[in-house]
Amino acid sequence: MQSIANAKDERISKDRIKNLRGTICLPLETLRFTCSHPPDPHHIVKNALKEEFKKGCFRLPPSNHIPAIITHDDLSYILRELGLSTEELLTRDLPPKPLLCSEYRLECLQGCHRVAAAEEVLESSERWWTVDLYSEDTGPELRTALIEEYSTPIKYSDSHIYTMICICRREGGVRGFAAEERWWSLLSPNKKKDLERFLKYQKLAAQFNDIHIIPGFWFGNWIGNLHEILAMRCDERVLHYFNHIYSTWLRILGGNVELMRLIDKATVDALELRAPSASRDDLIFLQRHFDDGVLFASITNANQRMQIWRNLTSIYGLIPTLRSFFEDVKFIRPIAKAMKRLLADYSRGESFEGTIDVAFTDRFCGENQTKGVLKLQRSDIEFTAVSGTAADQLRFGNLMLWLYSARHWPDLIKECPRTEKGEKKLTPREPQEVKWYVFALLARQLGYSSNRIRQMTSQTPSQE
Repeated sequence: MQSIANAKDERISKDRIKNLRGTICLPLETLRFTCSHPPDPHHIVKNALKEEFKKGCFRLPPSNHIPAIITHDDLSYILRELGLSTEELLTRDLPPKPLLCSEYRLECLQGCHRVAAAEEVLESSERWWTVDLYSEDTGPELRTALIEEYSTPIKYSDSHIYTMICICRREGGVRGFAAEERWWSLLSPNKKKDLERFLKYQKLAAQFNDIHIIPGFWFGNWIGNLHEILAMRCDERVLHYFNHIYSTWLRILGGNVELMRLIDKATVDALELRAPSASRDDLIFLQRHFDDGVLFASITNANQRMQIWRNLTSIYGLIPTLRSFFEDVKFIRPIAKAMKRLLADYSRGESFEGTIDVAFTDRFCGENQTKGVLKLQRSDIEFTAVSGTAADQLRFGNLMLWLYSARHWPDLIKECPRTEKGEKKLTPREPQEVKWYVFALLARQLGYSSNRIRQMTSQTPSQE
């Protein structure tokens, strides 16, 4: 079951942090291999590596390091030669090259074919390799994982890398930081930049980490989408969605946070965007899978399952997931783009501070508003009046602008809706001046004022 795999993942990651002692560069003749390796009787692997190394031998990227087991005495010897402590070795930007006695040998877990190829290709002065040192206390489970990981580099998903980074950060300390750096190194430069930037948004990162408690969400690649989320500049909407995900699943589980750790991918896939309280088909589908034990498979207590089913069938609306969030971002992005253009004319180098909601709040002056009266749209040109405060005028004013953008964005920006697979792609239309005029006029009617809004409403557009 996935919960067992998750526990093993976390256990190995913690063992890695506990047993990692640092990284150094050693001469090839220093490295020995006593464990079993796949046979290569015709030197196929070695010859292939030789051809690669002739183009350039990259030994510093963490994925190319060789894992080795080092005794406590040998580690003390190397640290003495380097004049470093273990903590200092772990935090070095570049691995040092200790000068060791010619008889010294280090037991490596993997990399014999690499070393054999390098010995035949590299000049004598370049015959060294980068080695990750692990304590002799390293257990068989971690040793096996290291052999598998380093022998055939695994293409980890963004979700797995992010999970491992979170585990390393929870462990903390110098060793946690060193282990974390290895996971960061597996990301492409662009993905690393996107994730680093996202994590600097503390509120977004904190809410995002809250839903990390559900293991069934964390599959696939998504880090490359983070720059689009930040570029939208609608943090409040993103935070609301993250909170909606967390609160919905917490309600399903009756407020039991610990049960959230037992939600597997099969359960998430089955519940995603289902509405059992509104759709009979969804209810029948989920009932069948629940009775078959597919849903919430790791929760076996009969009373808990009965309560979960009652909670599940009373959920109002669609059940959100992390994947549904990233899909909905595709819908929100053009809407946000139109909202931003009502705030600033980017073609003239204009910009605005903060998020879209903050910027509109700054531009709300109460113009064309009546105290105690809230105007609500019945159509693009008709309003109805209800009682409301100034805070209501601002809150619902923002929402009505978002809704106008949602209804009309294909006529506001030169983009068009996505089509279903197999359908002919639509052709974007030119932005319509009339739609922009009505958009800006709506903003003024709702109490907003700025040079941009006044300029857009100063002249009635042509009807052509």
